[in-house]
Amino acid sequence: GMSDIPRWSALLGLALAALAALIGLPLKSALVVSILSLAAAFAVAKLAQAQIGGHSGDVLGAGEVLVECVALTVIVSMLG
Repeated sequence: GMSDIPRWSALLGLALAALAALIGLPLKSALVVSILSLAAAFAVAKLAQAQIGGHSGDVLGAGEVLVECVALTVIVSMLG
């Protein structure tokens, strides 16, 4: 069923993503990628909450793909 993601799990994921961005990108690019990716993930979470009352595995998968597309688009546009 649908349930909330534990806060510690979400924070750990955010910390690991930010660390990966900081290791692989200049600081400005890492910050922009992190902020826009977080905004995309938040938008998917809010949409899922409004439409189906929470999240499912499909929603998490779609959110991951959206965040990946946002991050790669921003990286290419900033570094390309």
